[in-house]
Amino acid sequence: PARCSKLLKGMLEPHAAKIENTKDLKSKCLNKAMCGLLLKGGKPEPYVKDAVSNLLGAYPDIQFASVDTTVLLLANLEEYLPEFETGQHRFVLFKKNK
Repeated sequence: PARCSKLLKGMLEPHAAKIENTKDLKSKCLNKAMCGLLLKGGKPEPYVKDAVSNLLGAYPDIQFASVDTTVLLLANLEEYLPEFETGQHRFVLFKKNK
């Protein structure tokens, strides 16, 4: 029962899309009108999770996604961002040009 409710909660509540490769980045984030991307520099602290949850609720028209940058390097993107530091999270907002 607890496992089932956790599964249902995950399906019903808004959550950030998980990016695992470049194809995911394009389909789940860059192809959307607007996308907020959390680049995790490690395991996110509870306040980071709370902040993303608040953004999900406040901005339903924006797609949110996250990527673990300790294991995945985003080619052609890292050069435009603050340098990766272990434990430091970065957040980027993309807006698609028309």
